[in-house]
Amino acid sequence: QKSISSDAVTENNATAVITALNASLVTSTAAITSLTFTPFSSNFLANSTFSLYGVAALGTTPVLAPKATGGNIVANDGTYWYHAFTSSGNFVPQVGLTADCLVIAGGGGVSSVPNGYSGGGGAGGVIYFTNQSLTTISHNVVVGAGGATVSLGSNGNNSTFAALTAAVGAGLGGGWTGGAAGSGGSGGGSRVGAGGATTQTGTGATSFFGTAGGSGNNYVAGGGGGGATVAGFPATADYVGGAGGNGTSTFSSWGLATNTGQNVSGTVWYAGGGAGVTASTGGLGGGGNGTTAPYNGTPNTGGGGSGNGGPAGTGNGGSGIVIIRYPIN
Repeated sequence: QKSISSDAVTENNATAVITALNASLVTSTAAITSLTFTPFSSNFLANSTFSLYGVAALGTTPVLAPKATGGNIVANDGTYWYHAFTSSGNFVPQVGLTADCLVIAGGGGVSSVPNGYSGGGGAGGVIYFTNQSLTTISHNVVVGAGGATVSLGSNGNNSTFAALTAAVGAGLGGGWTGGAAGSGGSGGGSRVGAGGATTQTGTGATSFFGTAGGSGNNYVAGGGGGGATVAGFPATADYVGGAGGNGTSTFSSWGLATNTGQNVSGTVWYAGGGAGVTASTGGLGGGGNGTTAPYNGTPNTGGGGSGNGGPAGTGNGGSGIVIIRYPIN
């Protein structure tokens, strides 16, 4: 059903003063495709004007305001409003909302030692909740930073949305100095031995994602970091590290609406694992590549950093992201 109201008044210096207020209810559920203005008794005079509010042209997205504030990116796809946080902030509904929440932690960083042949950093954990009831209070959002490139590598940082959701930071990539691959949202790749494990959990979540890192090869090649849905690959030969595991494309429509994530031929990915040392590729979803410096994971994807196999470079993990969506109507 659609309600319609109108009002009218003549100019103050008119010979006759007429005011009008009309209201009606259209009971048809069919879309309105045209509007026609018809005078009561005579033609409209020159310079008559009309203003329409709350009506969009046929085939365009409805001109509606979002029902909440907060987020670095606020966009809609005609069905949902999306609030994407690429940095920490607050989400404040103006009315009570039922929302879906996607939370991705920061990716793991790797060893900074030159010629360390470290494993790739794991992807940040991904966690998703549907139908969350949000009241008109300020809900804190924390976007986890990626792990830094330091001597032993470092885990990514957790991302959180209020008290509802939390995604675990990624595991670091194991390096030359003896540091073992770390566990986290997805595990880091190892320089030798097994890769790190996933510790991502999702109590009460609709779904959550995380995998293990890949194994190393006799100290001279590191395994790839685990991605959200595909485990890191083992090193294949001396000086040839394992590829990072792919992330998830489950939330591609979210990425297309907000222009976030890694867009590959129209499909958006998040939380890819970092590659292990040289001649290997990062996982889809922002995992750092092992072929071209810098070897960082892509910011706001939760992608893991790539292992360093030559001169010292950076293999920082990519920062995380938090996206909240709710229906337009």
